Amino acid sequence: VWIFFFIFYHSSIFFAYLSFPDTGDVRIDETRVRDAAKWDGLHAIVVDGADDLDPQDAIAQYHQLWQIEYCFRTNKHDLKIRPVYHWSPRRVRAHIAICYMAFCCLQHLRQRLRMLGHPMSPARIRRELDGLQISILHRKGTRERYAMPSPLTTDAKRILNCVGLDWNDAPFRMPPE
Repeated sequence: VWIFFFIFYHSSIFFAYLSFPDTGDVRIDETRVRDAAKWDGLHAIVVDGADDLDPQDAIAQYHQLWQIEYCFRTNKHDLKIRPVYHWSPRRVRAHIAICYMAFCCLQHLRQRLRMLGHPMSPARIRRELDGLQISILHRKGTRERYAMPSPLTTDAKRILNCVGLDWNDAPFRMPPE
């Protein structure tokens, strides 16, 4: 009970609707609840420092906010921009720049796939490309090397075709080192 009261009391959302009479009781202030209920169902957008901005433009910009949030979510989760294991400012900037370039390439690839009628999420693209591998076998006694590509899934084939790459899953002899 006390933990609930503590959370309830210290939450600024609920605190606004409580009254504390001299008796030491905590009561819900019905007048404040009714006044706040007048605004139920309405959504307000607060724009700071844009006095000359048309309200329709402010609403249009707000509706594009999901794209920015999507980009941050992609960088954070799909491209794993964090954690950053660098300490010098130069290396941190380089890490962020590489992640940004990867994000640009990913967005370009997604756009090309969408134009070809094969839309894919960043997680799906990454999962498909993570499965592409080539095992290199070294023949004992010689310097010969052979490559054994992994088989392609349909989506991986679409991704590679989208950027003009061919993938032959037949083993082949590699040129000498």
